[in-house]
Amino acid sequence: MDLLTQCGDRYKIWIDRSYRRRNFPKKWRYCEIRGKAGAIWPYSETHLVVAFYHGWRSRIDVEGDVIWIPAKRSQQARRFRVLAGSDAEVVQDCDEVTCFKVPNKYLHRALKSIDARLKRRISKAVQERLSQASKSRALIIGGEGLSGPFLNDLLAVGPSVPQPASNVEITHG
Repeated sequence: MDLLTQCGDRYKIWIDRSYRRRNFPKKWRYCEIRGKAGAIWPYSETHLVVAFYHGWRSRIDVEGDVIWIPAKRSQQARRFRVLAGSDAEVVQDCDEVTCFKVPNKYLHRALKSIDARLKRRISKAVQERLSQASKSRALIIGGEGLSGPFLNDLLAVGPSVPQPASNVEITHG
């Protein structure tokens, strides 16, 4: 399953950097959709893995050291398992995470269950301003400002910082 083609226009998708650098075919890239409660990874062409993270709480023992104890299991994981029923196969169940292998048809329900991060939605006018800013960044760094009202435009007027006088003589003594 290719998460970029399924969810790339709506959700943020993280791609492993090592696959970006090498010349792997697209089907071998490692994608991940992260959310507040867990993450989603492709498992095969017909299945995906949905991971739900469990919370932790801290205690202080007798010697004053902090001990981390697993808190209650994730409610989202329980709800998703009931929702998927017999299609959900437990891949891993430990203190930190519970992972389910489910068919691809549960993708949208899994996205809602992990509270996946959406892409930022901006208007066409803001998109044009941002594209113009990325094109003119070299001009701003080079010292030339843009004209007209623009995000953080450099002023057309010279700097307002007073310049040191060139005819003043400094003597030590």
